[in-house]
Amino acid sequence: MSPMAREYLQSGAADEITLRRNRSIYDSLLLKPRVLRDVPSSRHVGHAIWRQTAAPAATFPTAYQKLFHKDGELAAAAGAAQTQTIYTASSFSTVSIEKIAAGTSHAIWFQLYTPPDRAISGDLIQRAEKAGCKAIVLTVDTPVLGTRNREMRSSSIYPEE
Repeated sequence: MSPMAREYLQSGAADEITLRRNRSIYDSLLLKPRVLRDVPSSRHVGHAIWRQTAAPAATFPTAYQKLFHKDGELAAAAGAAQTQTIYTASSFSTVSIEKIAAGTSHAIWFQLYTPPDRAISGDLIQRAEKAGCKAIVLTVDTPVLGTRNREMRSSSIYPEE
């Protein structure tokens, strides 16, 4: 990551008074997720999935990685493969799932945000399956995505592939 990108991610305006105040307030909050509360405790599907890797670990899906590294998700997937960790590709990757999968021989999962149009979800799942993803990681914590005003003011957040 360039020094400019790092400074941008870590800084605030002027003397950063508001940044420090916001951080303090945020740190004092306790979030209480209210998803999947009625799933019976007898359900368990996790055992077989971990047999795909030497370590019971997977990366968290992170979007837009080419904003911070020229190879983006390809570099992250390569790093995961070196440590025998499952790589989880984001629905909002800056590299296609097909290219990520073609760039590694290690296990890959695909994280799915479920858009309102179920046909889009079906298409994404089919692409992940064809690319060789071993699991779909269903994201349930964001039924409504937050508005990111800074991104909306930008013409595009996707670097060229």
